[in-house]
Amino acid sequence: MELLPLLLKEKLLDTVPLRLVELAYPRSYDPNTKCDFHGGVIGHPTEKCWGFEAQDHGPNVKNNPLPAHKGISINAISHEDWEEESKEV
Repeated sequence: MELLPLLLKEKLLDTVPLRLVELAYPRSYDPNTKCDFHGGVIGHPTEKCWGFEAQDHGPNVKNNPLPAHKGISINAISHEDWEEESKEV
């Protein structure tokens, strides 16, 4: 015999009614759209996906080309990470 039915029968335990939960969808929720970035989840389109927009897509020369340099040539571009040394007192 299971424990829960026995406890209920002997009135050693009482049931607690479950509170109804209302699903709170954001205003932008649309059950007719899906997001491919989130694996097809329903609720928002890929075009309006905040997670996808926040991704770093890197430089794109088609959408943001470098300006033409008239008569000037660039031989190298470098980037250096450095940390300031702390001085002990």
